[in-house]
Amino acid sequence: MAEDNEVNQKVAGLMLGRLGQRPDIVANGQEALEAVRRTDYDLVLMDVQMPVMDGLEATRRIRTELPAERQPRIVAMTANALVEHRTESLEAGMDDHLAKPVRPEDLVAVLQRAGAVVDGAGTAPASAPPAPPRAPDAALPPATSRTAVVDPAVLDGLVSAMGAAGAEVRERLVSAWGRDAAESVQRLATAVAAHDGATASGIGHAMKSASASVGAMRLSEACAALEAQAPDADRARLSALVAEVTAEVTAATSAFGREDRPGTMGS
Repeated sequence: MAEDNEVNQKVAGLMLGRLGQRPDIVANGQEALEAVRRTDYDLVLMDVQMPVMDGLEATRRIRTELPAERQPRIVAMTANALVEHRTESLEAGMDDHLAKPVRPEDLVAVLQRAGAVVDGAGTAPASAPPAPPRAPDAALPPATSRTAVVDPAVLDGLVSAMGAAGAEVRERLVSAWGRDAAESVQRLATAVAAHDGATASGIGHAMKSASASVGAMRLSEACAALEAQAPDADRARLSALVAEVTAEVTAATSAFGREDRPGTMGS
C-alpha cells in the first residue's frame, strides 16, 4: 500500500489486518516502485496524490518496467470521486478504484476482485466495523453546526473487535491524526502568508480524507471547502477558509479529548 498520510496508513492497515491481509506500507510512489522491483505483489493499493512521485507516475513506471508475469493489480486510492479522476487513473494503467475514506465493504470487494482470500468475507459478524462516512465532496458548502464535530462510531467500529487493546489503538490513531493536523495548520498559515492557494488546496485535500477516517466530519467538510475554493480565492477569502479549518481542528481536538466522558462527543 502506497499512502503518504500517517492516519490513512494506520486506518487502512488496521482494516486490512482485520481482513487477514499483511500489507507492506510505503509513503510515496518512488518507494512503491522500488518495492515492486524487489518483491512480487498480487495487489498494490496506490494513493494518487503523494510527494516525491505521485501514484499515476509510479503506475506508469511499473507498467513500463516490469515484465508481464510480474505485473500486479493496481488500485487507485483517492478522495477525488469525479469521473475524470477515475479515467485518469485507468489511463495511467490502474485496474480499479477505491474511494477514501475507505469503507470496509469496498475494500473487501477490491480484495476479492484481486483474488485474495478475505477473512470474514460474506459474513456479518457483530464486531464488523460500520462504514466510515464519506469525505465530503469538494463542491459542497463549508461545514455547518448541523454536522457533528466528531462521530465516535467511526473509531468505535475500527477497534471494536480488539478488546482491551482497542483503547490503545484508538489512542494511537487519534495521536497520529493530532500530529498531522497540527503540522497541516502550520503549513496552511505559511500558505496564507504567501497567498498560495494551490498549496492550501492540496493540504485541504489531504486533511479531508484523514479527518473523515477518524470521524472528524465537520473538519472534513471545512477541508473540502478549502480544497475547492482556495486555488481561486483572494487573500481575504483564503484567510477565512484557513481560519475555518483551524477552528475545526481545535474543536475536533477538544472533542477527542472528551471521548471518555459520556454524552460529550460530537457536541
